[in-house]
Amino acid sequence: MIYDADTASFILVRTSGADKIQAVGAIAQLDFEPFGCRVYNGSISQFLQGLKASYLKDSKLSLIDGTGYSGQIDLLLDTPLNTIQELNKALFPYDLRFIPKELPGDRKTGLKEN
Repeated sequence: MIYDADTASFILVRTSGADKIQAVGAIAQLDFEPFGCRVYNGSISQFLQGLKASYLKDSKLSLIDGTGYSGQIDLLLDTPLNTIQELNKALFPYDLRFIPKELPGDRKTGLKEN
């Protein structure tokens, strides 16, 4: 049987107008470890790339920046970040959240076993 697949995507959005992510220091540090991450003086793009590479590498999820934030950020997330639910819980104090969004993926054709 032939089927079409969509790509599941999550968009990172701000949940308030308060700027709780603005970088304070000048030294850049990006650490992605098994039980959390530190992003100091980094960008949202670097944060999303690090999440995908470190925690969601086996996932087909797409992470998209919908914050509109262009400055440098500071984030300290001290929890395993293997699911979107865990990420959202850790991002809550920063007024950030991933929301699901179905985006049409590349039309893929494959055989589906019955």
